[in-house]
Amino acid sequence: MAHITRSDMLYVAGADWVALNRFAQAAGFELLFDLNVLLRNGTQWDSSNARLLLDFSNKLGFSISWQLGNGTVREQHGKAFSSEIAMCFGFVIKALLMCI
Repeated sequence: MAHITRSDMLYVAGADWVALNRFAQAAGFELLFDLNVLLRNGTQWDSSNARLLLDFSNKLGFSISWQLGNGTVREQHGKAFSSEIAMCFGFVIKALLMCI
């Protein structure tokens, strides 16, 4: 069973996120961004980075479609969870989106 390491993760700097969004806007595209549900505090999804990205993007007026992701790879990283837990993550992201 594979495990996520720091070298497996992709980090995007704020300036790069802005540039990507501005490019998408200029091209008439809307970004679809996958929020990582594999980030956890024990059994709960750690949504703190998602909240920061949502707030940052909202303040800059970016139009982004958000989705909870990693559904196809979650078992590969030893972090499988039930559909009930995934539904709870959905409620969390809905609450986050309602706050921005």
